[in-house]
Amino acid sequence: MWQDIPRHDVDDRLWNYCLDNSKHGQPFLQLWYLDSCEPSWQPLVYDNYLGISAYLPIHKGPLKFAVAPLFVPQTGPAFIDDMEFENVISDLKRFLGTKFFIFSLPLATSLIFTSYSHYKKTYILDLSQDFKFSENHKRNLHKGQKENLDISISNSNAKDFVDFFWQSRGKNLSDYRLFHKDRLKNLTEIIMAKKTGEIWWVKSSKGDPLAGALFMWCRDIVYFIEGTTSDEGRSKRAMFILFFEALKSFSERGYKLFDFCGSSDSGVGRFYKGFGGTETLIPLLTGGLLWPLIPRQLKNRFL
Repeated sequence: MWQDIPRHDVDDRLWNYCLDNSKHGQPFLQLWYLDSCEPSWQPLVYDNYLGISAYLPIHKGPLKFAVAPLFVPQTGPAFIDDMEFENVISDLKRFLGTKFFIFSLPLATSLIFTSYSHYKKTYILDLSQDFKFSENHKRNLHKGQKENLDISISNSNAKDFVDFFWQSRGKNLSDYRLFHKDRLKNLTEIIMAKKTGEIWWVKSSKGDPLAGALFMWCRDIVYFIEGTTSDEGRSKRAMFILFFEALKSFSERGYKLFDFCGSSDSGVGRFYKGFGGTETLIPLLTGGLLWPLIPRQLKNRFL
């Protein structure tokens, strides 16, 4: 049986044991990660830590919603591998359905079975194989390589990255969960402190930032957490250069896979796909007391 418990009551040892012993475990379910990016996240525990997951509760007057915490593209659930995951997921859906008017949680890409009606897409690139970029990406890379751009890697300067993100993109975000600048800064600082990631920069010959991206790794997989580019960076194809150089570097360092972590924006999806990644489905666990009644346009805000 699933239950949600206060964060301060979580047994960290049992949580980590479940995560470490599940093939469906995600780095985004690490306690330090969740604590860093969303202080209001809610732990979910199944049968004394045989399974774990997380969500963010949202209250709109008398209505209660459950969504993924910000910067958490997959919420698991992680569970001990000898369990029947269809039963675990069905129990989770029933549990959430008794508590929330609407819930929508992206699950692990490995948890595919027939009862889902909604999916998101991500792209996963095999770093051990030769890169196969699209013709459009090859053209954009060729243009960007003529711009005399400076590429660098930083293991600090979280504030510079977050300030650049906010100036170029953050203020225009309209996500219904709202964007919290301090949370990205906190998450970036923790990733840097734990040496589990790095910031890549592309700058002009004058030293002006044109593109920046935050990456995190866990075991032999690298994850794209967040990134942005300026108007000048777009014109100079800075993000194409950034990803090209970063992917080469991760491959040379022995990482096996690169996960773009998905996007609901079709243009961003095409950008990811152009680097040669394999389209991979992220199943969405959706439902709630109001789910059958709300119009499609409102549902799309939760997908």
